[in-house]
Amino acid sequence: MRVTISLRDQGPGALETKPVSSRRGEASFAAVSVKSDNELFDQVLARSFEDLRMLATRERGETFFAAGVPWFVCLFGRDSLVTALQTLAYDARVAADTLLLLAKYQGRRYDEWRDEEPGKILHELRVDEKANLNEVPQTPYYGTIDATPLFICLLAEYVRWTGDLGLFHRLRSNVERALWPTRAGRTPATRSPTKTGHRSSHRSRWSRFKAPSTERSLTRRGSTG
Repeated sequence: MRVTISLRDQGPGALETKPVSSRRGEASFAAVSVKSDNELFDQVLARSFEDLRMLATRERGETFFAAGVPWFVCLFGRDSLVTALQTLAYDARVAADTLLLLAKYQGRRYDEWRDEEPGKILHELRVDEKANLNEVPQTPYYGTIDATPLFICLLAEYVRWTGDLGLFHRLRSNVERALWPTRAGRTPATRSPTKTGHRSSHRSRWSRFKAPSTERSLTRRGSTG
């Protein structure tokens, strides 16, 4: 018996026709070597790096840390950003990739179903059957107050660690959109009335976030080397 399968790319975005090898896409943590006088500590650290390598996941050529196995092997704003922030000293490439990937999905409109608002960074992205059938809002889902400030924090720390102002200039418009509620003197909640108490509570929490003025500090740090 012979079985022939034909696949078609029907989702948004460009099809990745020639994926790179998993070895090339994973986090290496080869830039820094950590040794101590405690063998047990060294073993725990080595095991932690192995676990992080397992969580390194690729999406359209960008590498990020998935939130966890087995249920959260996906792009998860808070978890991916925090892990990239904590591993900046070991492999800054993952932080850069995470920022670039999250910037692609930054909120652009108001969507009650997904709690999307202009400038917000996603909470969770799913690409499974339910997501493709629009049965779940994680396509992506934006109902979080922490991913957006963490996005700004990671970019600031990335520039501070690496001195790479090129990435900042590339993502400058994304930073400005993430900061727009503070600069405009108004909040998304006042511009997009909600219909349900559940959605309203999300927007109320988001509206209380006051973003720091990151652009000035990034430019100042980069200019001084």
